[in-house]
Amino acid sequence: MEIILIIVQILILVAIVIAYFMIKNLLPSYFSEKGKNIATKEDITEKVKTVESSISILTGNIVDYNSLKRNYILDYFGAYNNWQRTISNNEVDYSSNAKEINKQRLERILEAKRLYNIKEGEIELFISDQEFYQARTDLTIETLKFQQLFEELSLEIEHINQKNETNKLDVISEKLTQYRKDTISYTKSTQKFRNILISYLEKELKKMMEK
Repeated sequence: MEIILIIVQILILVAIVIAYFMIKNLLPSYFSEKGKNIATKEDITEKVKTVESSISILTGNIVDYNSLKRNYILDYFGAYNNWQRTISNNEVDYSSNAKEINKQRLERILEAKRLYNIKEGEIELFISDQEFYQARTDLTIETLKFQQLFEELSLEIEHINQKNETNKLDVISEKLTQYRKDTISYTKSTQKFRNILISYLEKELKKMMEK
């Protein structure tokens, strides 16, 4: 992406050179074409605006690139937050309709993960260094483990309900207790990797503001 900025800067320099020659060569010829008529202030202003607009188009590319990159960073992190919160906000159901309820909740989690995958691919157009890749990978893997915890318990609850054993409520209660402990553990571990990623993205946003 540094190459893109260099190219844009070169284009801006070219535009300035073009503007110089336009002002130097076109305006004198413009006055001579007027000949007998005296150029008005409005005529001159219109020519200058034409030159300025060609420069503005090129200089605007830098602003547009930084704005676009900023939006992609925010969208990417927003997609991650949505995925992680969808997991943590969906408790595993253990009622008689647990199979269908948990299936619907898992579908919401998988949809959030799908949206995150899209943003994960898009952000690589703007950030691709090793530090970001490592921070993103660590957080994604830890969150996948959190998601897998939900999937595994859902299947276990389904199997327990199918058996109709007399002590099934006790078994389910024990598994739910363990699930909640694991949930707290994964919440802490994902928060650690999340903070690392936040720190990196904050640096990227600050660098764009300094340009």
